[in-house]
Amino acid sequence: MPNPNDYAAYPEYPLTGRMRLAYDWIPAGTHSLLDAGCSWGYATRFFAEKCSETSGIEISDDVEIARKRYPHIDFHRGGLESTPFADASFDVIVMSDVLEHVDDEIAALNEMARILRPGGTFIVSTPHRGLFQWLDPYNYGYALHRTAPPLYRMAYKLKNGAAPDPALAPVKHRHYSLGDFRAMLDRSRFGGQYSIANVFRSSLVLEPLAINAEVCAQALIGKRASALLKPLDALGQLDYRIPYGALAFNIALRIVKTS
Repeated sequence: MPNPNDYAAYPEYPLTGRMRLAYDWIPAGTHSLLDAGCSWGYATRFFAEKCSETSGIEISDDVEIARKRYPHIDFHRGGLESTPFADASFDVIVMSDVLEHVDDEIAALNEMARILRPGGTFIVSTPHRGLFQWLDPYNYGYALHRTAPPLYRMAYKLKNGAAPDPALAPVKHRHYSLGDFRAMLDRSRFGGQYSIANVFRSSLVLEPLAINAEVCAQALIGKRASALLKPLDALGQLDYRIPYGALAFNIALRIVKTS
């Protein structure tokens, strides 16, 4: 079980970047909010400041950290394609950099539409299909596996100390354009009953470079590398505030369920 007292491995991040954007988009007077894919609750704790009732759901062991640290928030363990919540349970759902990881995007969107109340707000952010999407470090293994399997096996063994399971190929870290979002929403239960209130496409190259540096440092010295990279992270946070439009590395939408 993860250690909730290991703050170096599970830090309480400040309210910046995606968290700040989502926080600012939460309407005043919100009663119930769900943080969908909440990890160890480092953002959920801020969202709870603006809501009467706050819940989080997370499929990984990180949810145990969240439960220990923030007992005033209702955390659940599970995936996003099927949740334990009743229809129309939430006024706001936040899904921050999670949709690109789910097994079935449309199933996850269907579930969010089911548990969001009419008139409710759905805040979602993902990587964007922009100019520097090729700098996504989470796709290096995927690309290497497709183009040079022997090199992939060698690199995997060097990093992990064992050969990869041939039955478990690396999964692509997906990027989406605004058009991709509209197409997915139209195919889901949101179709015909939503409006896009805000779109924010941000970051160009500084943030992906900061992510690459963190991934490399973590591979060499572990999760505690984050503390050493704070200056570079600060530049990435500044990059996140700048709207780059179609060139951007990130995209966030505020969607209203109209009926």
